[in-house]
Amino acid sequence: MSGKLFHPGIIKSVRLYFLFLFLFFVFRLCFLGINYSASATELSSLLPGLFLTGLQFDSCISSYLLMIPALLLFVSGFLKRGRYLFNRIIIFYLTAIGAVALFICAADIPYYHQFHSRITIAALSWMDNPLFVFKMVFGYAYNYIFLSVFILASITFIFFVRRILSERNIQNAPVFNYKYALSYLLLFGLLVIGARGRLQRKSTINWGVAYFSVNPFANMAALNPVFTFATSFK
Repeated sequence: MSGKLFHPGIIKSVRLYFLFLFLFFVFRLCFLGINYSASATELSSLLPGLFLTGLQFDSCISSYLLMIPALLLFVSGFLKRGRYLFNRIIIFYLTAIGAVALFICAADIPYYHQFHSRITIAALSWMDNPLFVFKMVFGYAYNYIFLSVFILASITFIFFVRRILSERNIQNAPVFNYKYALSYLLLFGLLVIGARGRLQRKSTINWGVAYFSVNPFANMAALNPVFTFATSFK
């Protein structure tokens, strides 16, 4: 992308989008590796469809998570001062929301192994008994694997977020012109399409989109755990 056509904020938004996609892809690989035995039939022929369908759900969640940072980057582009503050707010927001998303992804793997279902609000059923939850999480050595994966993924995420949103030369970044405004309009349009998950007007992406095959495990693996958790609140 040429800096003459795209404002640095747009380039940063795109990089953050692909960072989310990459981490969701890694967690899907972990999900498949741990829970593959749950599939009763051969999965290899279904992998292309599984990952393509999964990309739709991952793109949906990534787009939702990036709407606020993209908006803040858009606003900061009009400012000559205060960009450092906006940058720190974006980093704080992404660190918080990213940690929550990655924790859901990590918790989803043993959750499916136990209940044969992607994680939903049902996982909070025992929150009124903190001692039971503590024993359930920390009482089994098996769970420490996923806690370690969560910590590693979070450190990786924070490292790249801070690198992408580096404060180096923030004050020297160009102020908006009409070309940047048009390219941001395109970016927000793509985020809306990504959040919808599909181009059809009648409905947005839903659980039914994941049923691309007759293999129940492949269909479940195509779902994004943040999506299943968030939509289960409805």
